[in-house]
Amino acid sequence: MDNKTMFMVLLFAIVFAVCLLFGIASRKAIKGHYDEMQKMNQGKANQIAFFTTLIFLATYFVYDYIMGDTFVRLSAAFLALITIVIGVTVYLAYSIWTNAYIQVNQNGTAAFILYAVLALLNLSVFFLNMDDLHITINNGILQFDSNFVQLAVAIVFGVCPVVFFVKKALDKREN
Repeated sequence: MDNKTMFMVLLFAIVFAVCLLFGIASRKAIKGHYDEMQKMNQGKANQIAFFTTLIFLATYFVYDYIMGDTFVRLSAAFLALITIVIGVTVYLAYSIWTNAYIQVNQNGTAAFILYAVLALLNLSVFFLNMDDLHITINNGILQFDSNFVQLAVAIVFGVCPVVFFVKKALDKREN
């Protein structure tokens, strides 16, 4: 077994063990619910994420229409990946910032530590596969391989704990 395969097996075992531990711990936690203010903030987060995604796609459309023949275009898969990352990240960041992500009577610290671990693991897999990373420009269209999905997942899962712990620190500072 080569080093990459051994690392992937070890990585899977670690992630599985961590998920199992958090799963067992979460069963003992008090079951919560979302109150009306949280549901309202989640709706607002949906609106903001939608309009952010819409603005990004409109900006890209204008760029592609005006300068698409001069500069590089994105492949459909790359554009979709970027759009998904932007929309999900905006939704999660706004929901976390407005305390609409975690249910009432629940502590989200353990979940966000797990998110940080998942982000670091995905980032490490991305960096381990840097030698196999392929970014090509075919007929003026920028294309990528599946290793960028690891980076996208790392970004989404990495933003969540950062926003959560910054919010938590600011809340402690105010009190």
